[in-house]
Amino acid sequence: VEHLPDLARPDLQVVSVSGSLNRNLAANPLDIVLGLSQRAGAQGYFLPVPYLAASEAEKQVLLAQKSVSDMLGLARKADLLLVGIGSLEADAHLRQIGMLNEREWNELRALGAVGDLMGSFIDPAGQPVAAGINRLAMGLGLGDLAGRRVVALAGGANKAKAVLAALRTGAISDLIIDEDAALPMLRLLQAGRESGHGRSTKG
Repeated sequence: VEHLPDLARPDLQVVSVSGSLNRNLAANPLDIVLGLSQRAGAQGYFLPVPYLAASEAEKQVLLAQKSVSDMLGLARKADLLLVGIGSLEADAHLRQIGMLNEREWNELRALGAVGDLMGSFIDPAGQPVAAGINRLAMGLGLGDLAGRRVVALAGGANKAKAVLAALRTGAISDLIIDEDAALPMLRLLQAGRESGHGRSTKG
């Protein structure tokens, strides 16, 4: 967003597709909606919920709020979706900011999760793992992305496994990454082919 030119597009609407990155609804350190709407002169809308609910009961209460259902309805009408891809390496951002506690992070790792796409924690094949936290995501889910224009952005060598897994969900139509992520991704793909366990990757 910082590198985008100023645009005069007051006709645009920018809306969150996921909740805040904090369960306590504190300020979101990665919130791009405000910056993007200001840069484009567009209308900005925020999803007033945490990225992950504290429990399934809390999730149902939040989803029942009209403000939340209205924002989700608006998000489902978007012509273009921009999403990030989170890793589950030791330095995972969600772990660092306390979004995932140690018990949750250890459970996800034990179940084979390597990445996070819009609150869905996925294994190397791009399938959601059987963790309780996978029922707590607030916002659009992987099922809402089918047949949509979905641009994913990620960078850094620690994102390689997560990006490959995200591509294998079949939900991503466009990918923007840096060289630091691309080179280890290539090595992982080559190693998979050489071992005979490579998987096709869409993207």
